[in-house]
Amino acid sequence: MIERFRKIQIIVLLAFLLAGVLFGLAKNDRAWAQTSSLMDFKGKVTNTDGSEVADGNYDFDFGLYTAPTGGAAIWGENLTAANMFSAPISGVTVNADSITYDYGGAAGTSTLRVGQYLTNGALNEAALIIDFDTTAATVTVAGGSPVWTVGDPVNNRPFVEGGVIDIGLGAVNALDSINFDQALYLEVVFNGETMQPRKLLTAAPRAFTAARLGGRSADEFAVLAEDEIITGAWSFNNILNVATSSNIAALTITQDGAGNIVEFKRGAATAFAVLADGRVQIGDYYLPASRTGASAGYVLKVDGSGQMYWDTDFAGSGGGSGLWASSTFGGYGPFVYQADVGMKVVVGNNVPTGPIGLQFEVNGLSWFDTVGISAGQQARFYDSDSSNYIALRATGTLASDFVLTLPAAYGAAGEALLTGADGTLYWGTPSTAGTIGLGVAGQIPFYLSGGAELTATSTIFLSPAGLVGIGTTTPNYLLSVAGAGGFGQLCLGGTCISNWQSAGAVGGSGSASQLAYWIDGNTLGAMGTLPVSYGGTGTSTFEQYSLLYAPVADTIGEILAGGEGQILTIASGRPQWATLASATPALHNLLSAQ
Repeated sequence: MIERFRKIQIIVLLAFLLAGVLFGLAKNDRAWAQTSSLMDFKGKVTNTDGSEVADGNYDFDFGLYTAPTGGAAIWGENLTAANMFSAPISGVTVNADSITYDYGGAAGTSTLRVGQYLTNGALNEAALIIDFDTTAATVTVAGGSPVWTVGDPVNNRPFVEGGVIDIGLGAVNALDSINFDQALYLEVVFNGETMQPRKLLTAAPRAFTAARLGGRSADEFAVLAEDEIITGAWSFNNILNVATSSNIAALTITQDGAGNIVEFKRGAATAFAVLADGRVQIGDYYLPASRTGASAGYVLKVDGSGQMYWDTDFAGSGGGSGLWASSTFGGYGPFVYQADVGMKVVVGNNVPTGPIGLQFEVNGLSWFDTVGISAGQQARFYDSDSSNYIALRATGTLASDFVLTLPAAYGAAGEALLTGADGTLYWGTPSTAGTIGLGVAGQIPFYLSGGAELTATSTIFLSPAGLVGIGTTTPNYLLSVAGAGGFGQLCLGGTCISNWQSAGAVGGSGSASQLAYWIDGNTLGAMGTLPVSYGGTGTSTFEQYSLLYAPVADTIGEILAGGEGQILTIASGRPQWATLASATPALHNLLSAQ
């Protein structure tokens, strides 16, 4: 055990402290070398007889006080075996100018610092640490140091060699929060023994220069926490953040010269700028300086040189790719999509969905003051899949303008939409006109009763070709008659044909003089012979010079050419050919006299 009364000579260098406080406030060409976060401590430990203590690791406790005696420490750290790094060597790599030791099962790795000494506890040797990696579990020491073997225990406890201790304070407990701009006293406890008296920290000669930065004293520099006016050009080569909770502008820039007010660059190219005339530049686009010349509904356009200006319509080359409608621009969603192909404009969507050929489309509810449809064009109302529509249009020629005003509510069932003299439409029942029920195209309506109501259930049809149908809507002849139960008789000129059956036609495709009909279940074609008993000639032809006569009452027959020597006589009021011998005596005598 070391004797109670020892002397410790302490040399403390403080130059880095003042420099560390000031180095971040200004930049000058004579910047100091990078400083460590540790405070350099050097001392000599001797026995009471003046002899040096044996080389090896020792426990040291340090504390900073604001008084030479008493009081509580404002900072302290214990550089003891319990707190410092320790581990066995698991690998050795000898490099050209260094030695790297791998370790495992380590403790206190957070206390490792470059500039400390790594001590081999078995050999009582030390080597200067020049690098370490706690992730890779390696410590690198300076070349020329003794090479140790796997399994040797190593640590970074303070190592006394030749009675001299040289370590950096702040490895275990950082000194960042300590205010060194005051009188401070360092107390040292060596292997459990407190050294007396406490040592007043004084600055090394270089610290006086460190109190000035670039030759300037502290009062010549701006304090960021105060309101300052700074002159001259400043350049920042790193991130600059401006934050405030004030109700005034966070950053105000005043430009009284001809240069740009503000300019942001990426490399040498301007990314954003506010020009001297107030215009905003984004890349190679220039926004207008003001909204002068713009009115409601105007849009920004770009000319060939990248200058933006206000204009009134959507015509031009912009918008064809949907840039005004894309939801990726600020999340505004679809608004106006302008497609120059066919001059189509879509409002409320970024793709046209209407039928091909439409030039303007509105998706969603819309509000219009007045809508005009020119030149007798149609106002179309499409069905659910937009495949078919109902349309309204004006008549071809109007003598003057007039307005039809829709009724204010629904009408009752069966009511019609009527118009007043002023064009107001209303629901009601006509008093001077009848209603026509639903029918078939070509159907002839008739009065059901009393002339008060028209109906469209008539069995008489007139086709566009002028064909008349009775009981059929598809007449194939000038007159076609159809029915399930027959019509009894067909009367022509006072003569009726009985047993007229289910179908017949007058004036078919042959000629106007032919008649096709059904008689007693027998079908006669269009060239069929009408018997004498039904008013026909009894033959299929009627030749030139043929004569018609009445062979039976109320019928017409045909008188054929007579035989040689025959004479035409009247018997029972009917003309006929007869021989001279069969003629009456009076006629015979007359002819004989001739």
